[in-house]
Amino acid sequence: MRTKSEERRQKILDVAAKIFAKHGFENASMTDISAKVGGSKATIYSYFKSKEEIFSCAVQKFADEKRKALLEILNDDGLGIDKALFRYGVKLTEFLTQPQIIAARRMIVAPNTSKEIANFFYEKGQKCTYESLSEYFQTQIDNNIIVNCDAILVARQFLALIVHPLSEPLLFQTCTKIAKEERDQVVQSAVDIILKFYGTPKAKGE
Repeated sequence: MRTKSEERRQKILDVAAKIFAKHGFENASMTDISAKVGGSKATIYSYFKSKEEIFSCAVQKFADEKRKALLEILNDDGLGIDKALFRYGVKLTEFLTQPQIIAARRMIVAPNTSKEIANFFYEKGQKCTYESLSEYFQTQIDNNIIVNCDAILVARQFLALIVHPLSEPLLFQTCTKIAKEERDQVVQSAVDIILKFYGTPKAKGE
């Protein structure tokens, strides 16, 4: 029996990601993926149990790459909180409004999506985002940049202010793309709201 290759698994994910991005989750098939990878569907199934699992892992691979860039922004000590939150918000919403991520979110809330897949997306995606951003806010609290408060709550509030206005039109298909000007305006407004409510005089340069 041939030993499973991590290189082969990554190739399947790379090919699948391109197919999902081009055709969408519903219209992509295991036949399409196996044809591009080379080999049989049985080989694909020896690595992944289902199309849903391939999709989940492909999205997660993509998300892990983007998460590094987001953490670099939060870990940049040279950025003031206003610039850090703005850059973070822009980068995050650029990621969350990409077609493959919108497709993933639609799949998660579909009635036939398993609890296992839904939990996988939450643990590896939304929960990680909450945790990394709340750690950032806790550091700002410790440095007297924002007032003493619940860092997790502030993280959730900031994410709600930037994610929902920009991703919901795509989820409900009332538009196909978010303009850069609109994204920047939404993110800047969220930063202003957070700093106005939670910022100390130090954060405002007073």
